Amino acid sequence: MNRICAQLQTVARMSRLLLLTQRVLQAACALLAIALISGVSDYLLRLPGIVRLVSDILVIVLGFAWLGTRLAYVARFSPSLTQLALRAEVMYPHLQHKFASAIDFLVHQPTSISSDTTRRLEDASLGRVEGQMNDVNLMRLLNPINAGRYACVLAFLILVTVLIATTNPQSFSLAVQRWTKPLGDAQWPRRVETVSLNAQTVWPADSPLPMKLAVERGYRKNMRAWLNYRFVSDKRTGSWQSVLMSQQGQSEDQTASFERLIDLADELVPADLPTTIEFYYQAGDGQTRMQRIDIVARPRVQQVQLHITPPAYAVGLIRDQQITWDIAADQIATLRSARVLNGSTVNM
Repeated sequence: MNRICAQLQTVARMSRLLLLTQRVLQAACALLAIALISGVSDYLLRLPGIVRLVSDILVIVLGFAWLGTRLAYVARFSPSLTQLALRAEVMYPHLQHKFASAIDFLVHQPTSISSDTTRRLEDASLGRVEGQMNDVNLMRLLNPINAGRYACVLAFLILVTVLIATTNPQSFSLAVQRWTKPLGDAQWPRRVETVSLNAQTVWPADSPLPMKLAVERGYRKNMRAWLNYRFVSDKRTGSWQSVLMSQQGQSEDQTASFERLIDLADELVPADLPTTIEFYYQAGDGQTRMQRIDIVARPRVQQVQLHITPPAYAVGLIRDQQITWDIAADQIATLRSARVLNGSTVNM
């Protein structure tokens, strides 16, 4: 029976080790699965940095809490030999009502001296049980199935991770950077490529300003494009405005154009001039760089001066003439004319 007790003690130690292994495999599977799901969801949804930061904190806090409770249970787990014997009786029916009693006698009353009759009964019980233990394998009390399942799941997750890392290392590295440094500068390649068609640097304030955008890649049906702009001057800085743009056309190669007119007469007053409009476009996950256009009052002619030099044949007969027209004083456009000799030189 001492050999049987030694086997039960070995089963008790291995059961604790098996439970610890199972908990570690569970934690590894959960961590790797969360990492894969997080990487895929970030690739599909382009999660903001603050969302990734909060998610990292939650995973760390909840993970340590879960692991702490599981390891505390493992530390407290210590099945007695009697408990293991009762479980063996369930697995081997011919040991029922005998094996656990015999182990309890052996562990708790190894040198019973109550009476000779009691001692003989104990010896008979131990001898009967020991005779029935020939075909009993106490190592079957260990159940490694759950640990094996978690090991298979972990191996599968590792295989998926290695496949992703080897087939698309750039995306894998980018995903790792975005989750390990959630507030960093790492960005996914944009699925939508947007190009601003505004090449102007100066624009008159009395004309509507056409804002044009081209989607060069990634256009999809019913895609919306937005114009974000504000006016900035020495006197004030306006707030950002976001307006929907109108689609002007599309082609079969996933490209499209959008346009929006800004009525500067409604947006500005003469006292605001000169000013600058800052703007950028957005469509899907595409965004253009910020651009600036100076808005100024349209130049106009205030005064015209003519210097007329007579031709060579009239030198000495006619002097040079100086004519000044005050254009700013006219309320309406007026046709002006001056009489000069044929062949005269006119400087305006």
